[in-house]
Amino acid sequence: MNKQQHSSKKKEGFFENRILPIITVLSGVILLVYKGLEFISKYVLILILFTLMIASLYLLFMKEIVGAVIGFLFAALGYYMYKIIFKQKRNSR
Repeated sequence: MNKQQHSSKKKEGFFENRILPIITVLSGVILLVYKGLEFISKYVLILILFTLMIASLYLLFMKEIVGAVIGFLFAALGYYMYKIIFKQKRNSR
C-alpha cells in the first residue's frame, strides 16, 4: 500500500516550477500594457480630432479654404477610424 501512495504522487518538473510562472506573469504584463495603450490611444485620438476641428475652424476664419477643407477631411477620416476601431470592439465583447 505504501508503494501505491508513492507511485500516485505526481512529480513536477522544471517547466512547471520555473518556466510556466514566468510565462504567466509575462503574459499578464503584456495584457495590462495592451489595455493601457488601448485606453490612452482612444483619448489621444479624440484629442487629435478635437484639435483638427479647432485648427480647421481657425483656418476657415482666416480664409484659408484649402487648409480648412484638408483639416475637415482628415478630421472626418479620423472620426471614421475611431468609429471603426473602438465602436466595433465594444460590440464584439
